[in-house]
Amino acid sequence: MTGVDPKSNPSVSDLSSIDLSDFEFSDSSKSISKALRAIGVGAVALAPLASATEVASSEVSPPAASATAETERELDIVRYSLREIQLPEFRENYENYYNGEILHDVIIHSPRGPSKPSRGHYSPATEAHETCHRVNNFITLEYGNLPENHNPIEYPGCQLNQVEGVYLGDGRAVVVKAAKTFELIDVAKAVPRALRGPNYDLYLVKRDRIPGTGAPMYSSTYVFDEASAFARDALTALEHHDDPYYQNKLRQGIRIAETQGAGEFIAYLLAYGYNVEKNSQSYENPADRAQALGTIQELVEVLADVYQRGLDSERYPVFSSGERHFLTTLRNDPGAESLRKFAAETYGEDWLESLFR
Repeated sequence: MTGVDPKSNPSVSDLSSIDLSDFEFSDSSKSISKALRAIGVGAVALAPLASATEVASSEVSPPAASATAETERELDIVRYSLREIQLPEFRENYENYYNGEILHDVIIHSPRGPSKPSRGHYSPATEAHETCHRVNNFITLEYGNLPENHNPIEYPGCQLNQVEGVYLGDGRAVVVKAAKTFELIDVAKAVPRALRGPNYDLYLVKRDRIPGTGAPMYSSTYVFDEASAFARDALTALEHHDDPYYQNKLRQGIRIAETQGAGEFIAYLLAYGYNVEKNSQSYENPADRAQALGTIQELVEVLADVYQRGLDSERYPVFSSGERHFLTTLRNDPGAESLRKFAAETYGEDWLESLFR
């Protein structure tokens, strides 16, 4: 088993005291899958802590010189490094009833295998989506309770360790701690009305409480779990666009919004980040804050790319509606100014514009 060995990790009270030599991190520029390499998404270089321009050199190593780094220095784009875990593979759980790199990758990193063993029940994209939730749950349970990831949040009558395991693809995983100053409903409130899509109520307006405690059933970081699943979902849909499942839909004149969820979650992740920056007490440890902001950055880049590629009606007629709503609204709507300002101050003035193809 590669990655973090829970038994060998030191007992530490916060991430600032971790000896990084105890971890095996992935080099995302090398390990990211072919599908993601094509779009140039990865966690690289500096991790801003106090602000987009103040980088604590003690938290990260200096960036390696590369053409990509040179290009990004010409633009005003700031990148956050991620403390990654390389997951083990569970190849015995893979059944080759769907070909394709993205789906295969998700399944072999799920200890419980695919979400459903029968292709008659799910589309390839839904299979990837639901299996990604299994992987995220495994990350949360396997690594979320390690001392460095312990994040106790007090509620009347209980204390919860609120963390979220997030799968990024190609065996790469991160653990994101929930902020201490806001809940999921606050993330929902920060999403401009014009950017509240069909999944908004289902995934963000969750008011369920744990019986007897009043604690929220879903922490604020639930948005990362769903964003990760929608990323795998949309990438798989494009990879399998010529699968009989989709071609049958096309012959019936049915167009499926398989990549629309990816576009929708861009604003939801930025709304989480907006809440982080709104309150300086969101994270006590700057490294935890950087981890959350860096995960938002990488996921948003993947979501924006796959969402826009899915709008290619000539190549993907079963998915495309020709609608760029979720990005054009983010770019132009007056109600999205708070998210645009957050993005510029956190990731650099040019970052948001760089998402547009």
